[in-house]
Amino acid sequence: MTDRIKQLKSTQGVTMTEMLLALLLIALVMSFIGGGITVLQNAYTKITLRAEAQTLLSTVITAVSSELKNAHNIEQLDGTYWFENTKRGYKMCLYTKDSSKPIYIKAGNEVGQEVPLFSEKIMTSGLEVTLSRIVYDSEQKRFTYTIEIKKGESNVIEQTIKVRPLNGT
Repeated sequence: MTDRIKQLKSTQGVTMTEMLLALLLIALVMSFIGGGITVLQNAYTKITLRAEAQTLLSTVITAVSSELKNAHNIEQLDGTYWFENTKRGYKMCLYTKDSSKPIYIKAGNEVGQEVPLFSEKIMTSGLEVTLSRIVYDSEQKRFTYTIEIKKGESNVIEQTIKVRPLNGT
């Protein structure tokens, strides 16, 4: 026991082997911590992107559905559904120019004024919105449309919605 105490009180220092072993252990611990941080950061990025996409999807569905709920005198011209909007007071259609831009309202006729349905500022984190496959079923008197939220080429979230106009036409 006294030899052990003498060894602890010794001022000779550590051997090269002990120093290398300590550095090796520190390097292993740091690599595990670094790898863990990378995994956590990737998970956080995916979760945040999905949450922002769901918020954007909800906002877009509300805006598009609001326009379609107020539709009457619906007609299809060259594959596009035109309708009179009781709230806005004019004939219009909804479409997407390209996925990096918001959904547009085209008012009047085919050469009418184009107005974004919502601001581009709501499309955060490089998310893009596409309105596709808008169809009016005259028998069931309802619109069906699909909203896609993408980041680059990958589809983050997609939802198909059915909306019945309030006046039932």
